[in-house]
Amino acid sequence: LPVVMESIWSITPANLKVTGGSYIGVYDGNPHSPVVSAEHIGEDTGHTHHIDIYYSTEGPLDVSNYSTRGSLTPVSRTDVCDVTVYYYIVTEHTNPASGSVRINITPKSIVGANVVLGEDPTYTGGDVSIDVESITIEGLTLKPSDYTLTQNTRVAVGTYKVSITGTGNFHGVIE
Repeated sequence: LPVVMESIWSITPANLKVTGGSYIGVYDGNPHSPVVSAEHIGEDTGHTHHIDIYYSTEGPLDVSNYSTRGSLTPVSRTDVCDVTVYYYIVTEHTNPASGSVRINITPKSIVGANVVLGEDPTYTGGDVSIDVESITIEGLTLKPSDYTLTQNTRVAVGTYKVSITGTGNFHGVIE
């Protein structure tokens, strides 16, 4: 009689090829996100699998917290920041993958901006100020909260320079 031997074998999970890229740039008024993508290594072209990428800015993600701390919505920022974005990638039949990327948005210089001042004030005997009508640079219009003014209030008749200093999403000084 033939002897039948039973042997146990298994198929191991595949690995993922993860591509991640940080966003590093100067403030431009637009939202930016880092890029994270994944694909199966050695995947035979006839099969596709859904891949979920979870994101968080609150610390690293792992098997114990990705579904509660993470979100399937990619992280995006518009204003000046330096944020670490953690990701955790899960899909059927593969080992999970995790890592981090950054969003780093630095302030934009206002040097060279187009400044339109208000009408010259008339002497009153007391303090008078010059107003800023608008400040624009490369298609961006600064709000009053984006800059501070110094030397814009005087008493005596004369010609003066106003100093404009960028704040928040902007930096630099123009006079």
